Amino acid sequence: MKIILILLSKAKEIYNTGRLAGGIAHDFNNILCAINGYAELCLVKMPPDNPLREEIGIILHSGDRATRLVRQLLAFSREQAGKMEQLNINDVIDDIRPMLGRLLQEDIEIALSREPQLWPITADRSQLEQVILNLAVNARDAMPRGGRLAIETANLSVIGEHLQLAPGDYVILSFADNGEGIRAEVMDHIFEPFFTTKEKGQGSGLGLATVYGIVKQHNGEITVDSRPGQGSIFRTYLPRADQPVKQEPVKGVVPVQGFRKGTETILLVEDDDMVRQLCIEMLARLGYAVLEAANGEEAMHRCRDDHHRIDLLLTDVVMPKMSGAELVAAVRNRHPQVQVLFMSGYAEQTISAQGLKASETDMIRKPLTLEKLSEAIRRKLD
Repeated sequence: MKIILILLSKAKEIYNTGRLAGGIAHDFNNILCAINGYAELCLVKMPPDNPLREEIGIILHSGDRATRLVRQLLAFSREQAGKMEQLNINDVIDDIRPMLGRLLQEDIEIALSREPQLWPITADRSQLEQVILNLAVNARDAMPRGGRLAIETANLSVIGEHLQLAPGDYVILSFADNGEGIRAEVMDHIFEPFFTTKEKGQGSGLGLATVYGIVKQHNGEITVDSRPGQGSIFRTYLPRADQPVKQEPVKGVVPVQGFRKGTETILLVEDDDMVRQLCIEMLARLGYAVLEAANGEEAMHRCRDDHHRIDLLLTDVVMPKMSGAELVAAVRNRHPQVQVLFMSGYAEQTISAQGLKASETDMIRKPLTLEKLSEAIRRKLD
């Protein structure tokens, strides 16, 4: 009975932490809407030769990195489905290198050794970042008095039996520290959930368990070599992707013209004042007539009081007083012809709780961009 109570307590702790992470991610998405959105509007309004375009492009690039952090929070909350894509682990390490520097104290030296012709893998980026960060934190905790952390990438072709790997091509990501090492009696338990050698309150015992789970989900393997007083080496083996990595377009470059515009009337419903004002400016920039409402009740008043034809209802999903799904049902009683486009910064699980399936619903994800917004609207109205 005592074991069951402990497990229930741990499960509740993880659930509450996940809900907190999901809530923070939603609020942060709204903030990113304003940062990214207004930076993009500035670029659109600027002439091509304005010297400030480069600086604003950097803001947009930073906002894009922050958006990836939000995806990490949603992945931790277990509310966001993984997005599999082809990646180069070297590029991912480069992107989160500043974060590694903040995680590790100044007396830990980071040494990077990267295979220049590293093969691509197919992975969820946010989960891969989680693996890297968790292994770095684990190495940090093993070196309380400082030391050296060597991060290395390499290619490996397996022909016969090697560890538990099937024949094929793999990418190795290894973390080697010169810390305290791992005792033999502990080695068999390090990947178990809730197992930790730290004092109570110093760790949850989920870091290495999370790494193990992610690696296994990606059809990979993880090994550890360690002896007390001689440090540890954690090696992950991830299968090579079939095709080369597709190059992403340069972030921060926004065309001044070329967005798909229109002249229809859009009823915008968004409870966050900052996001609503941004959407109004974006929609006006795209040529639309905009009716605004802060919640479902205001939107219904707009429907009754305004004599304009409403061509599109653009509404948030989770709102006070009336949800987006409830609002759509009510509006269509008066305007059966109206098209509907949802927008949300919440994770898929929260959206599903509102009676909507994200995969089956026309929805635009926050943070918004002019390009995403213009394309989504024209898909509905054309």
